[in-house]
Amino acid sequence: MFLAAVCAGCEKSGRIYRIGDFYYEPGKQGIVFYVTDEGRHGKIVSLDETQCAWATEAVYEEVGADGQAYDYLDVNSAVHMSPRVLPEAYDYIDGMKNMKAVRSQPGWRKKYPAFAWCADKGDGWYLPAQTELLNLYAACLFEYDEEHWCWSSTSLRYMGGTAPLELNADNFAHIVDMRGSACELGDKNYKIYVRAIAKF
Repeated sequence: MFLAAVCAGCEKSGRIYRIGDFYYEPGKQGIVFYVTDEGRHGKIVSLDETQCAWATEAVYEEVGADGQAYDYLDVNSAVHMSPRVLPEAYDYIDGMKNMKAVRSQPGWRKKYPAFAWCADKGDGWYLPAQTELLNLYAACLFEYDEEHWCWSSTSLRYMGGTAPLELNADNFAHIVDMRGSACELGDKNYKIYVRAIAKF
């Protein structure tokens, strides 16, 4: 009943959306959590969520004696080790940019489960960047009784210094607690919550 009333209101207003409205187009349904251009454009969040890893163990960094980064699973076989190329998924604002960076990698669907789950929803769906997750939290669409950590698509980038993260910064990505908006770093092989978003 709520959804029907919301959709009817959107039709009468010429598809002007507000935060909390149900968005329905063929092949794309979600809840509006962010609007621009007086509600004519914005972003929606998926109606469902899952739990999975940001990345699989096979894309983890291991630095060899020569200073090169190698595939984590091959560190015990020096003959077969090969340098890795990591996706530059460092954008804090636009998760679609991170999505494109990940999709440029060979075998990305297997290596990056959180991104693959979002992409499987169809055209335009992607894993939100850290700021987009904070926008989703600010929309107050969901209530949780306990911590509810979600992956952002924003990978940690080593910016120099003497911190021990120097050798493995890319093993971490930014996560957001959707109960209280706390921001932390998560090891990319942890299985935590994932929601997809899309622009309209």
